[in-house]
Amino acid sequence: MKSLLPALALASAFIAGDAAAQATTYTFLGQPYDTVKNSNRCTVGECAIYSKAMRPKISLTFSAPLPANLMPGDHRWRVIGFSVDDGIRSASSYTRTAALQTVNVATNGAGVPVEYDIQVQRLPGPPYLDGKPGGPDSRFSYVYATDFAMQALTNGACMRWAGNASQPQYCAEGIGDEGVSSASVAGSPTVTRAAAIASIPTLSEWALIVFGMILTGSAAVYVQRQRTE
Repeated sequence: MKSLLPALALASAFIAGDAAAQATTYTFLGQPYDTVKNSNRCTVGECAIYSKAMRPKISLTFSAPLPANLMPGDHRWRVIGFSVDDGIRSASSYTRTAALQTVNVATNGAGVPVEYDIQVQRLPGPPYLDGKPGGPDSRFSYVYATDFAMQALTNGACMRWAGNASQPQYCAEGIGDEGVSSASVAGSPTVTRAAAIASIPTLSEWALIVFGMILTGSAAVYVQRQRTE
C-alpha cells in the first residue's frame, strides 16, 4: 500500500491538472486608427463615431498553446473563448453577443502567430435565421485582423446568417449601407500570449478531483494506521 500512495497522489494531481487545461490567450492589438469613415445618416441599429485615438483589439483563448509551425487553416475548433473591442463597444463569447467568423492562423517555429486572418463579430441586433435577412435589426459589427492591418466596421446589414445550435450565429454575407461607420489601421498588430485564467471545473471534473483526493486521503490514513500498529 505504501508504494501505491505516491501513485494515487500523482493520479489525483493529474486529474486536477486535467480539469484546468493549459488554455492560452492570444491578443491582437492594433495601433490607433489612421483612417476613419463615420456615417452621418445612421437611423437603425447601433450608430458609431470612431476617432483616431481609438484602437481595435481581438483576444482569442485557445484550449492549449498553438503548436509550432502550424499550417494555415480554419482553427475555430481550437478556440474556447474570445472577445472583441473596436474602441467604442466590446463583446465576448461568454455573454453570447459575439461570434467567430474566421480564425485562420499560421505560426512560426516558436508557436507565435505570424500569418492570420481573423474576424470576430459583435451582434448588436437579434440574429435572424437563414431566409429572414434584411430586417432593420438584422445588423452586425466586426473587428478584422490580418498580419498587416486591422479594420473595424459597425452596423453593417446582414443578408445571410449562418451557424448552428452549438455555435452562435454569425453573419456570413453582409453589405454596407448609409448607416455604416468604419475605421482601419495599416501595419501589423501587436500579438501577445499569456496563460488564460483557469476556468471553473464542471461538476463532472469536480467529481474526479474529489474522488482522487478521497483515494489519496484514504491511502494516507491506511499507511498511518499500519505504522501505529
